[in-house]
Amino acid sequence: MIINPDYNIKRIAEIFNRDGVIRNHEIEIKRIGRNEKSWVLFSMYPVVYNGINSFAITFMDISEKNEYQSKLRKAKDDAIKSC
Repeated sequence: MIINPDYNIKRIAEIFNRDGVIRNHEIEIKRIGRNEKSWVLFSMYPVVYNGINSFAITFMDISEKNEYQSKLRKAKDDAIKSC
């Protein structure tokens, strides 16, 4: 996976530099070797592993959740318009 280059990577760096961590930040990623994009919750924490400064990074796919939320918003808007 790679962070979508269209996404503002500078913003991620700003958050990390300001807060020292990134917790559950929604970003769009692109799967390597495929032309498929997904939305994920991205978290990044500094860790020391065997005396080496490193990062623990997690991605949780929320594409399906976002799709359902979009469908619910559309259904709500359609219901309001039909009243």
